[in-house]
Amino acid sequence: MMLDWIIDLKIDNVNFALIQKNVVDQFKSGIEDNSEYGCIISACKHLFQNNFQNSYVEFNRRQANETAVNWHM
Repeated sequence: MMLDWIIDLKIDNVNFALIQKNVVDQFKSGIEDNSEYGCIISACKHLFQNNFQNSYVEFNRRQANETAVNWHM
């Protein structure tokens, strides 16, 4: 998992910009979801809260992300 890799590198101050609004909304939600999807989000939240005190998760519109990807290529 990507979070494990970042934790192993001992990197903090990481800003996670996601293009899936529903994932960000669920991540930030306090509502418990017992589905498989909810359990994955819960595991990610647990890792995040214990290892990334100076980091945050945000939603980035796909258009802005595509511009960055195209510029990088």
